[in-house]
Amino acid sequence: MSVKATLERHDRHRVALTVEVDAERVEAALDQAFKKVVKRVSVPGFRKGRVPRPIFERRVGVQVLFDEALDDLLPQAYAAAVRETGIEPVERPAIEIVRMDKNAPLVFKAVVTVRPDVTWPEEAEHLVLEKVIRPVTDADVEAKLRAMREKVAVLEPVDGPVAEGMLATVEYEGFIDGKRIAAGTDVEIEVGAGRTLPDFEQGLIGLSVGETRTVDVRFPDDYREADLAGKTATFTVTVKTLKQKRYPELDDDFAREVSDFDSLDELKASIRRELEAEREKEATERLRDQAAEAFAARVAVDLPDVMIREEAHDMVHELEHALLATGIPLQAYLQMTNKTEDDLITEFWETAQKRVTIRLALEAYARKYGLEPTPEEREAEIRKIAEAWRVSPEEAARALEGQGTMAVIERTLRARKAIDRLLADADVTVREATDTDGEADGARGKRTASGEEAASVGSVPPEGAADAKNAPAEGAEAEGGPRTSGGLGDAGVNGAENA
Repeated sequence: MSVKATLERHDRHRVALTVEVDAERVEAALDQAFKKVVKRVSVPGFRKGRVPRPIFERRVGVQVLFDEALDDLLPQAYAAAVRETGIEPVERPAIEIVRMDKNAPLVFKAVVTVRPDVTWPEEAEHLVLEKVIRPVTDADVEAKLRAMREKVAVLEPVDGPVAEGMLATVEYEGFIDGKRIAAGTDVEIEVGAGRTLPDFEQGLIGLSVGETRTVDVRFPDDYREADLAGKTATFTVTVKTLKQKRYPELDDDFAREVSDFDSLDELKASIRRELEAEREKEATERLRDQAAEAFAARVAVDLPDVMIREEAHDMVHELEHALLATGIPLQAYLQMTNKTEDDLITEFWETAQKRVTIRLALEAYARKYGLEPTPEEREAEIRKIAEAWRVSPEEAARALEGQGTMAVIERTLRARKAIDRLLADADVTVREATDTDGEADGARGKRTASGEEAASVGSVPPEGAADAKNAPAEGAEAEGGPRTSGGLGDAGVNGAENA
């Protein structure tokens, strides 16, 4: 469809399109609209679908035909106007019909927020960066060995007394002012793991199997169950069974049991190499984030609120998927933290603004230098996502198309190419991390700063994230006794009974 479109600035972030569709195209749309509507409308004296159009218009009115025709005309005409003017809308337009009559052109006005311009001085492209690599220490290797030994530890029954590191199966009841607030049977607690309230855990120390003790347990002031926060409950707890972990010696036999190496020294050397490779990868990812952030900090862009708000909403959805993976619905999390989705939007606003700025900066840089992904790069990215989803590349491609997220893949690949080019032109020094660098130079987890977010696309399979049906039921007592309130996954005593 061809249209006549004129463009004018509406305000800082929006433009107004005045679009004209020729009378011939309007009349054709009215004809098609009549053929559809006449089948649905009953006119006395005529069978459905058989009434002549002049009589239909006299008795029913022409407006119903205009409304039906607009459903077809407006999307096509607006899309044609966008192509003709070259604007890049970032939201749905607000449309006002200026004129629509029979045998006359359709004229409408569309006001829409568009992608802002991104500008930067030439020197902004030359970055001075530092690649900081955390060295692998003997303590790092020993920690990895301990984790490997933990996996092959054997649980052996003991009579007691309870000590840190043991696995106790307990039965308990908790009361406040004579009212039972919680109870549990055959609840397993790893003593010393810090997953229960400290007073409760300490109260188990020294008990033997079959022994019962009364323990006063104070709930933290910020405990998520408001009626328990800051209060002290009296728990009666009985140790039913007790197991202690038996660890293998760290020797050559251990190395042969957990690996393909014949000696502990060979295993240690292998662990060191793996950790060094991980640290190198971490440092490279941080460097790429630094490049994106440093360049974005040098560009000039006036972001419309609608783009920031949409990004913040995306961050809420990311949080929702992460929560569901741990079995917690978003609404449960909001109740636990006494927040609303609007509160999350406000919290995420600054980070969302940064993410949008980085994305636009990298896209503008890629456009300037014509950085586009090749078919081979697209296929490689889809294969990676297919592996994460455990489906074929063809199934992954169909799912991505169906979700409308293929554009995200394209954007991600362009961002990578932009960062590659920025790094190629940058002055980069490499050094080992020191104590003053802190944990910020450690592993960063999911990366959001650089705009290389394809991994997040790949983390959500076609049917969505973790199934909410696996989340703990509201009001249900979790395994493991009274919980702390520190993490998202902590269930907590909530007044229910698990007897």
